[in-house]
Amino acid sequence: MRRPGVNDKGSAGAPLPARMPSFSTVALFGATAIVAQVLLLRECLVVVTGNELFIAVFFGCWFLGIAVGAAIGSAWQVRRERLVLLVPAFLLLQAVLLPVLIISLRDVRSRWDLPARELVPFFPLLRMAIEHLCPFSFLTGLTFPMLCRLVAAVEPTMRRAGGRAIGLVYAVESLGSLFGGAAVTFVFAVYCQPLTGAWVLGVLTALNLVWFLTSAGDRPARMSPVAAAVFVGFLVIAASPMRPAVERWSAALRHRAYGTGFEWLAERHTPYQHLALARLDEQYSLLSNGQFVESFPDPYAISQRVHVMMSQCDPARRTANRVLLIGGGESGALRSLLLYPALRIDYVEIDPQVLELVRPYLEEPDQRALENPRVRIFHEDARRFVQRRLAEHGDEKREAGGGRQVGKGEKQGAPDGRYDAVLCNVPDPSTAALNRFYTRDFFEQVRRLLGESGVLVTSINSGVNYFDRELLDYIGSVHEALVQSFGHVLATPGTRAFLFATARDDALTSDIEKLIARFDRRSISDPFFSPLYFHTAYETDQLQLVNRSLHRSLGSTRPNSDLEPVTYLYHLRLWNRFSGARSQRFFALVERYDWRWVMAACALLLAARMVTGRRWPMTSDRAAYRHAAVALLLTGVAGMVASIVLLLLFQNFHGYLYRDVGLLVALFMAGLTLGGLLASRIGRSEKRALLRSIGVCALAFGAFFLVLGILVTCHRAGWLPGKIVGHVGFFYGAMVAAGVLTGAQFPFVGRLAVACGRDLGRAGGALECLDHLGACLGAFLTGIVLIPVSGIAATLGVFTAIEVLAGLSLLRAALATMDEKR
Repeated sequence: MRRPGVNDKGSAGAPLPARMPSFSTVALFGATAIVAQVLLLRECLVVVTGNELFIAVFFGCWFLGIAVGAAIGSAWQVRRERLVLLVPAFLLLQAVLLPVLIISLRDVRSRWDLPARELVPFFPLLRMAIEHLCPFSFLTGLTFPMLCRLVAAVEPTMRRAGGRAIGLVYAVESLGSLFGGAAVTFVFAVYCQPLTGAWVLGVLTALNLVWFLTSAGDRPARMSPVAAAVFVGFLVIAASPMRPAVERWSAALRHRAYGTGFEWLAERHTPYQHLALARLDEQYSLLSNGQFVESFPDPYAISQRVHVMMSQCDPARRTANRVLLIGGGESGALRSLLLYPALRIDYVEIDPQVLELVRPYLEEPDQRALENPRVRIFHEDARRFVQRRLAEHGDEKREAGGGRQVGKGEKQGAPDGRYDAVLCNVPDPSTAALNRFYTRDFFEQVRRLLGESGVLVTSINSGVNYFDRELLDYIGSVHEALVQSFGHVLATPGTRAFLFATARDDALTSDIEKLIARFDRRSISDPFFSPLYFHTAYETDQLQLVNRSLHRSLGSTRPNSDLEPVTYLYHLRLWNRFSGARSQRFFALVERYDWRWVMAACALLLAARMVTGRRWPMTSDRAAYRHAAVALLLTGVAGMVASIVLLLLFQNFHGYLYRDVGLLVALFMAGLTLGGLLASRIGRSEKRALLRSIGVCALAFGAFFLVLGILVTCHRAGWLPGKIVGHVGFFYGAMVAAGVLTGAQFPFVGRLAVACGRDLGRAGGALECLDHLGACLGAFLTGIVLIPVSGIAATLGVFTAIEVLAGLSLLRAALATMDEKR
């Protein structure tokens, strides 16, 4: 029996689906978008070797596709009988497209001849994002205005108040995104490979569309066999031996970029990263997110590295009894460290699956080193470990923390719980996750954890004989942070410079004979190392050149810090070398950005608006709608800025964004849902009241940025209000609050559009376009310009000013509308 429907003019028209299948389709539409977003992001990070600078490009292209699709969808006038068919067709196309895009991403490096060991240049990276993200997000934007029209036709109350349909679809879509984000975090990221998640999502989408089509009447039901066929196809792949076979085939496509000769032994998606282990001849290589991390066995190189790092620990002062090793212990560093008599080692590795993956392939001495009673292994973020040890300072009985595997010898070492040396054995600060171990904030925490003559040792890629401006800034930002934290820093020459830092002025030496005597005094017998290597590591002329160049840059180079991660900017410069001349002009413009210009412009615009408000009140329907549309665009920008800032701060403080990105995005979507529902149901629908509501939302967003900026500044200064920023619950609540402020704006502007005489479908698509265009701009600006150049605190200040300007302008327009009525 066919279900009667209502067309745009209110007369009987084409059949419509039932209410529940329609709303379940909207919710699944939102879940599909967020699951696809996270799965594609994780695959892209493997392609770009974990470089989070790509996140800005990713979100920018994702929201650009949605904006273009929404613009076309709002202008596309679709008849009711075709609408009920097009929506399922687009959703089925998305379900099929997702696994195709994942497989294509795995083959992109070999297909485009991009060597696996090199950075992806900027323009190929942009092309990759456009080709692999925009098709899916375009369909998302194209479908949204059609769902608005569909819900307005299905829901009787929406036909009487069409403006609320936009807010309702927005809220239900965000609710689906919430469940999708939770599914990615707690199910797909833990138990499933990305392709398995895509198959499962396809099964759910096709099954829901079968229900949707059969409830819509005879004609739409004719399409249900197509959805049923897709459902069966995805189910067969997901539940049969075809699934692991397709996974192995697609993984082989990714491995082609590394050349021939590699035997790929194991591959895992952990909550923290994508791990892979390969063998070439007798050499094993461990990869994290596509980036080579360690190669083993390589006893000569590992021994040289360890003994150079330990060379500044003077046994005469007993500064080599207790060592903290951050990273790299799985490749042989522990075996070399255990040659030092009476040395106690705490080894921190956040991901337990790293050792599980490599342990069967380690040489027997390295396996024994992992079981040595002088070694304790902690599986937690190294920065969290340092903070925990500082909190437990002086209480050795409480140091059996969360990740410890080996618990022998707890009371050995320095009596006050301090370390004699901290060896930071991590790759270069080329990503946000790694940059955390090269900031002034981390160095200051380590200094408090070291003993009186304790030494911090880290390293960074360098030049042998020459420092140009780009390389000097890159290394100098870390050197400056070390000098400000410790006071005394010594750098070694070579393609990889070791940086030794201590608070004691006589603790560091470059005297080669003294270093050789110090090594001999320890009576260490290592067949893979000769103390004569110190002549190479500390070559006098080159060492003086390096340290002289770095000391000359003191004061002129900005120190790297959590709130001002300038190494991002300097890494952008180095990345620029791989990008060709076309991008050099762009990055030159990026470096010229000054946040004070934006603040001054906002002040001038606000003053001009207040002065000219009476002469040009902007009270017409067109002016009011445009005013609100600009506010929505700015809200899209602000929502993305808030999200990226909170994600980066979360990673800085907790170190496992890869695991929790789905949950954090889901909490943002929960806020969008709550804000959308509240704004759809509260307030009057007359123009003046809606303008006032939109203005209040903008001011509230400005207050959010202001409070967040104050809290992170207090945290940096060590003041009491800033302590809340270090808690996980703060980030969960802040993401929800940012989502509420972002989500509340959209329904208010949608209701205002209808109150100003705009068509429902056109308005929904146009506003969806503006919202995501703003998010696109926010992603590019935040990740590539604002945070690298100005830092987090200045970025928050800029958007405080922008949102206050928008809010006061809207309140001025609402006041003018009220004066006009009087």
